[in-house]
Amino acid sequence: MNTVNFLNKYKNSVFNVGIVLVAVFVAAKIYGFIESKKIATEETRVMEQKKNEVLGEISGLEGRLAMYKNYLNKKDLSASINTIGNIARESSAKIISVKPTPEESYTAYIGKYPFDLILEVDNYHSLGKFISRLESHPDVYAVEVFSISPQRKKVGEEVESKLIVNVRVSTFLFKG
Repeated sequence: MNTVNFLNKYKNSVFNVGIVLVAVFVAAKIYGFIESKKIATEETRVMEQKKNEVLGEISGLEGRLAMYKNYLNKKDLSASINTIGNIARESSAKIISVKPTPEESYTAYIGKYPFDLILEVDNYHSLGKFISRLESHPDVYAVEVFSISPQRKKVGEEVESKLIVNVRVSTFLFKG
């Protein structure tokens, strides 16, 4: 039997087998395309999930930043000087002089504003009370440097002892 006779005799079967092979080929291509889309969709889902986690972390950091903004207040320097004066009065310390020194920038948002103070106190307890109240104040104050020297004055018949304290107090303010 030659090929032509074979094809004529089984043409319907050969045609059906060809259609089945083409259908299997097309189905395999469609399945591969769908599978690649499924993998790409899964990768996209994982990536979006990671983005959501990062956004959640950013949201948490924004909340912490807002807390720090409130902590590093937006008050002006005159309010800080008034606060230091009130704390000194409550601690039985007398401010003799206040000298603001140049601002030091830490970041674009936070500035350090130091003040050189000269205080007169009756005793070490008053000085300790002043420093304790100042550093535990809700506004951020830090005593960085201080020196103490005794001072004796003769008032009438009595000799009065005082302490003269040179102290550098810094506050940190939000610049934004």
